[in-house]
Amino acid sequence: MTTLRVYLLHPAAVESSPVFETLKAFGYGLSGSIGLNATGVSHIGDGSAMSDDVIASFAVSARQGWLMVILDRDMAASPRVLDAIPFFGRRLITAADKDVDMTPYRKLPGALFVDPQASLDETVRAAANAMLSTEAG
Repeated sequence: MTTLRVYLLHPAAVESSPVFETLKAFGYGLSGSIGLNATGVSHIGDGSAMSDDVIASFAVSARQGWLMVILDRDMAASPRVLDAIPFFGRRLITAADKDVDMTPYRKLPGALFVDPQASLDETVRAAANAMLSTEAG
């Protein structure tokens, strides 16, 4: 059995280690992560080599495993972040808390969505279960 890899795009305020530990408990391998603060959000899609490399990593991750996106309000409101999410492959979109508007992201064809739960840990567990269910067919 091949271990599926997950690349995590998340708000800088969300520590990635607990998210990775939860995903690992579900059998997922971890291919990396990037945490965006407001400045990072403004640089996504700005045409710089660094931005282009980050966006390319999203595409590779969605093609070879899963790209898991945890949105906060700044990320959700940014058309640059939305434009950086590939329109193909395995993509799971969720939010760090219930007051984040994911409406524009729901237009991504074929993406899997998990509504925020009572805590981030519960959200990540629900996301991991949703990814496993999708893989099981």
